[in-house]
Amino acid sequence: MGLADVKLSETPKTSPFSIGVAVFTIFSFEIGAAFTKGLFPSMGAFGASTVRLFFGAVFLWAMWRPWRGALSTRQRWEVLTYGAALGGMSLFFYLALATLPLGLTLSLEMTGPLTLSLIASRRLLDVVWIAVAAVGLLLLLPLDVSATALDPRGMLFALLAGTCWALYIVAGQRVGASLPQGRAIALSIAVATLVVAPWGVAKAGPALIDPRNLPVAILSGLFSTAIPYSLDLYAMSRIPARLFGLLMSLAPVAGALVGLVMLHEALTGRQWSAILCIVAATGGSSLAEGIGHTRRLVADATE
Repeated sequence: MGLADVKLSETPKTSPFSIGVAVFTIFSFEIGAAFTKGLFPSMGAFGASTVRLFFGAVFLWAMWRPWRGALSTRQRWEVLTYGAALGGMSLFFYLALATLPLGLTLSLEMTGPLTLSLIASRRLLDVVWIAVAAVGLLLLLPLDVSATALDPRGMLFALLAGTCWALYIVAGQRVGASLPQGRAIALSIAVATLVVAPWGVAKAGPALIDPRNLPVAILSGLFSTAIPYSLDLYAMSRIPARLFGLLMSLAPVAGALVGLVMLHEALTGRQWSAILCIVAATGGSSLAEGIGHTRRLVADATE
């Protein structure tokens, strides 16, 4: 997903190429998640999450070379906190993905950063977005025993992933203030790998080093970690925060489409309605926040 610790651009210096890069990062993550889910039959969610983070860390370390330069004690703790939140987010996300479709998992996960944004806000309009998101969640609750009812444990894991995402945002804001973003994310991915690896080794064992799993594991780390996190550093500095937030709010829709094409996960009309409610709440909150920020800038400039 997006790097919350990067300072978003508020200037209108947006090009179609930058928007294309942002959209590509969204689909890259979803494609990588689909590759990761393809590893579940051989190594389970724990093992798949481990190899995804490992190969993502390999790519990011080769790209950013984060070992150069010493860290202060404070920076070490910030990186550890950041990486632990990222590790929890990854692990709970893929545990949820074991029983839920990709698009619905992303929708539930997005309630974490959405809740954080709404808590920090004082706008009356945000009550509307809370209500819209609540409707989306109600539509997903397993209130019946039909074949389309969602697994409660999977929903809980997705919500826990969203909670870790909110913690990741808070931790990212701190570490991003003291370290270059590329170095911060490369170091945090390594920490996340160490957090998740013991679970992966215990659950998957020899499957982690099975050569037959290597091609998909590499694609998983490349598409779900190395590409989106690196390209986000480019896109987020060139796209206004309002527009970037709107684009990121479309991630559940992209996930549902990728899930349909790559994983053959067909959703019901009710589930699509739930996704669109959560997308509307996230996008509306981002749009209102961006407009509010612009008004503050105009007011400051005219004083």
